[in-house]
Amino acid sequence: MKKLMIAAATVALTAPAFAQDQPDATTTDPAAVPTEETTTAPGLEPTGVLDPAAQPATDPVMTTPTADPAMTVTDHASATVTAAQPGVTASWLTSRSIWTTNQPSSTAWVDVTVSERPSEWEQIADVSDLVLTDDGHLVGYTADIGGFLGMGVHTVLLDRDTLHVVRFGDDAYLVTNYTREELEAMPEFDTELVHD
Repeated sequence: MKKLMIAAATVALTAPAFAQDQPDATTTDPAAVPTEETTTAPGLEPTGVLDPAAQPATDPVMTTPTADPAMTVTDHASATVTAAQPGVTASWLTSRSIWTTNQPSSTAWVDVTVSERPSEWEQIADVSDLVLTDDGHLVGYTADIGGFLGMGVHTVLLDRDTLHVVRFGDDAYLVTNYTREELEAMPEFDTELVHD
C-alpha cells in the first residue's frame, strides 16, 4: 500500500511537468526541443521527466534539409511573354531574312530608336534552322548566305547574341551588325555535329 501511495504522489507531482506546452512541430532548432529522460527514484518504478538539456534524435519532420544546388527546380511560371515583350516562334524565325546594319561585328549593338527600317540596312541571309544543345539551351541559328535555288548556298552558325528582333509597328526584322563579307568568311556549318 505504501508503494501505491508513493507512486500516486509521484504521478501527482510530475503531472505539471507533462502539462507544459509542447514545442511547436515546425521548430528546426534541435536544441530548443526538450526530450524525455527516464529517471529512477529509490524504491520507485522509472518515471518520465522532461530534460531541457537533452538533445532529441533527428526527426525528419522537424528538420529542414539543406537544398542541394544540383537538385534545384526551375520555376516554370517565370517563362512568359507579354505585349510589351512579345516572343517569336521557331516557325517565325526559320526562313526569315537577316538584315545587316552594315556595321562591322565589332560594333556594339545599339537598340534602334527610329520608326522605320533605315535605308542602309541590307538583306544578306536567311535563317534556316535553330541549333540547341541536348539539354534545350539555344546555341544559335544557322544562316544561308547566297546561292540560287539551293545551289551554292553557304551555311554558317551564328551565335544566339548576334541576331536582334527589331520591330517597326507591325513589321519585325532580324538584324545583325555582321556585314555580308563577314558572314561569307565564316566557316561552313558542319551538319554532322547536330542530330537531324
